Formats: sequence, structure tokens, C-alpha cells
Amino acid sequence: MDELKAEEAVRHVKGVHGFAQELEVRYPGHKQTLDDEIAQRALHIISWGTTIPHDRVQAMVEKGWVALMGKVDWYYQKSAAENAVHRLSGIKGISNQLAVEPHVWTGRYAAENAAWAVPGVTMVDDRLHIA
Repeated sequence: MDELKAEEAVRHVKGVHGFAQELEVRYPGHKQTLDDEIAQRALHIISWGTTIPHDRVQAMVEKGWVALMGKVDWYYQKSAAENAVHRLSGIKGISNQLAVEPHVWTGRYAAENAAWAVPGVTMVDDRLHIA
């Protein structure tokens, strides 16, 4: 139970985007990729992508399993994050828990831009109500 409380507390610390739940002792010459290294690599490769809002994605690694958490605006961003991490060596699997929560206004502007894109339109009267 204390582990869950600690995990929740760490997840809400500003600037923390990845963490490993368990500490392990490393011996020289040890070949296995450890959880903290995987978390660091996952966040690094996500930050390289231009389509993924890396400041809103967190990676938690436990025994080689990567859990992606956070919120993105589009499904393609969720998919891109998983695809980027999937290429990493040393992982056993991925649990993509990224929530897709688009900004309401994004849809509104898309509708307005679509109206303006119609040939011959000289005025758009925006009475769109989003409930």
C-alpha cells in the first residue's frame, strides 16, 4: 500500500516524467537492461519525436514492462509513443495507458477552418455551441 502512495506522489512531482519502482544492485559486466535504464531510454526516444508531446508523457518500468501514462490530444500521438518505445531493446512488453483527451476548442477551430475552406465563402458566422 505504501508503494502505491509513493508512486502516486512521485507521479505528481513537476518535472518527473519517468521512474523505476524497484532498485537493483548492478554488478560489473551485468548484461541485462535494468528498469531505470529502460525508463530513461523510453523518455529519450519519445522526446526525439516531433508528434509526441513528451512533456505530457510519463514512463514507468517494472521488471522490463513499460507503462506509458499521461494525456495526449490525438490517437496518433498515443500510437507514436508506443511505436517509439517498442523499438527499445530489453523491454518485455508495453502497457499504453495514455489517455486521449482532445481540447474542445481544437474541434471548434477545425469546423471553422473547414467552413472557410469551401470555395466562394466570404463570411463565417460561428454560432457553434459545444456542450
